[in-house]
Amino acid sequence: MSKLPPFNAAWLAGIFDIAIDAIIVVDRSQRILFFNQGAEYTFGYTMKEMLGQSLARLLPERFRTAHEQHIERFAGEPHTSQHMHERSPIWGRRKNGEEFPCEASISKVEREGELAFAVILRDITERRQMEDSLHHALAEARELSELRSRFISMVSHELRTPLSVILTSSHILESYGLQMSPEQRLEYHDNIKQQVRHLTKLLEDTLAVSRAETVGLDFVPEPGDLERFCRDTATKLQLTTNQTPRILFTTSGGCQIVRFDEQLLWLILSNLLSNALKYSPDGGTIAFTLDCHDGQAVIEIRDQGIGIPADDQTHLFESFHRGTNVGAIPGTGLGLAIVGQAVRAHGGSITFTSAEGAGTTFTVTLPVA
Repeated sequence: MSKLPPFNAAWLAGIFDIAIDAIIVVDRSQRILFFNQGAEYTFGYTMKEMLGQSLARLLPERFRTAHEQHIERFAGEPHTSQHMHERSPIWGRRKNGEEFPCEASISKVEREGELAFAVILRDITERRQMEDSLHHALAEARELSELRSRFISMVSHELRTPLSVILTSSHILESYGLQMSPEQRLEYHDNIKQQVRHLTKLLEDTLAVSRAETVGLDFVPEPGDLERFCRDTATKLQLTTNQTPRILFTTSGGCQIVRFDEQLLWLILSNLLSNALKYSPDGGTIAFTLDCHDGQAVIEIRDQGIGIPADDQTHLFESFHRGTNVGAIPGTGLGLAIVGQAVRAHGGSITFTSAEGAGTTFTVTLPVA
């Protein structure tokens, strides 16, 4: 049987050079004694460039002091090897200045009576990217699951009531219509029409959100009287809802002839004002102000309603999300999602301030020059 050749330095160097990982050997002063091909590939330096150089050259500057202290502690510890990345994240620095995450293990070795350190390092950039992509995909999956749950909850609640009213009203009209007065029959017909309008609005809102998230909302500005449009919108909503809070509209600045998108502004105003009416107490006042200056229209809608809980405020413009304090007040959780999309399509911005039990103020700023 043949014997293996002795384990000399040249023989080991030949093995280390074919390793994919970076293998670096440094002396007690952390000067590089060996730099394999894997290290050349990882860091972008050649072995000739790095022999005799400080290991700190391969580290981001902010980590160098801590690394030197770590090596000094390790030199005095009884164990001969350890995983460096288990104590804190490890980062390397390539020749071009790029920083990258890595895993590294270090061992103490004796070299001609002198203590040396062998470092085996692996670039984990691709793994980190894959992990980040996986975390992102999982977050999207959770968000989609939550969105689906909210949608199912909304549909089961918002469809059940109007369909029940329609079915009941139709049954009463069919069974007892001939015995009713014209006024009574008209009342049941009005109930059916109102619930059909509610269902139509639900479908329109759902389609609007879906379109906005896929292809975006069209922005078609035209010259118009912004002051009149806002005033007419407030009057229409006041008359067509059963809510008793009063909308008080005031304006300042030159808002008569400016350019704006009527369809987008209707989506914004109708949803914000409808919410203010719906969540405000009977007899309250909703302050609706319009101010035009420097090519911008600033719209503020302030109510004295139930307010938005702090935990819900970060999710305010998400589809199908409703405040935890709405109770039995009907709603789909789509209105503010539509408002946010319409404001963005208009090139504007929206902010709000709110406190639970103390009302809410929305401020919309739109370019109208």
